Amino acid sequence: MQPRHPRQKFFKFPPLPVLEGEKIIELAPDADYLTRRITERAVDFIERNKDENFFLYVAHPLPHGPLAASPEIKKEYAEQLKVNGSGKPGIFPTTIYEIDWSVGAILKTLKEQGIDENTIVLFTTDNGPAKGSAKPLSGKKGSTLEGGQRVPTVIRWPKGIPAGTESDEILTAMDIFPTFAKLSGATLPDDLVIDGKDIMPVLADGAESPHEYFFYAHWGILEAVRWKSWKLRIIEGKEALYNLADDISEKKNVAVKHPEIVEQLKTAMQDFEKEMETKERPAGTVENPVPLTMKPQK
Repeated sequence: MQPRHPRQKFFKFPPLPVLEGEKIIELAPDADYLTRRITERAVDFIERNKDENFFLYVAHPLPHGPLAASPEIKKEYAEQLKVNGSGKPGIFPTTIYEIDWSVGAILKTLKEQGIDENTIVLFTTDNGPAKGSAKPLSGKKGSTLEGGQRVPTVIRWPKGIPAGTESDEILTAMDIFPTFAKLSGATLPDDLVIDGKDIMPVLADGAESPHEYFFYAHWGILEAVRWKSWKLRIIEGKEALYNLADDISEKKNVAVKHPEIVEQLKTAMQDFEKEMETKERPAGTVENPVPLTMKPQK
């Protein structure tokens, strides 16, 4: 998200800063090197903290557009394609190739430091693709179709999670916080309402999802809910019911055949909206905001 974003006329992004803590160390960094620089910092952090418990959150800006990749990776990936006879490299697969390199560098560091067997590594993304396809899922980023919100996740923890296991239970990114808090022995405030759940029983023992319902919203508007394999989606008053167990692409509306399921899920959505109305926090705002800059503010 920077001034050369393809929708800059709409977003009007200022030159964005690189921060270390609250200190601005650079403005408008070279996007080609963001993945590499962040990975190098992650590797350095692991090496410095290998002898104690640590939490490392690596959130790469890429492959969010505008896309970029380092010259080193561009050259390496082009050579790989040449060997395989796969044609010229595009910028999107090149960007993903560098993310793959980043994950490899981090895993290699954990192994070199002798801590990979008892370190939990979780790799996931925040939404479906903005471009390309999520087939066989329908929909893209932002949509309440499965392709907009269902994402793959890989978790590695040799000492705690059996290798090679798979799960199609409903788990969410909201679950990471309470799960890691419990694993670390942290005590959470009793009055803190947390939507996430501890999912270690699902990951380690194959238990069922701790979530009875999962709700889907778009731009703050509740549009759908899932219960077991059933999903009800309501757009502008039009109801569509899908059984994801045999219709993962959400192509067959079976609402007429299952009116009792439709009513159950509509009630769940209504109850959820009432809960949100009473518990939601007001959005945080800053009066007269100004872009961060290297220059002292007047």
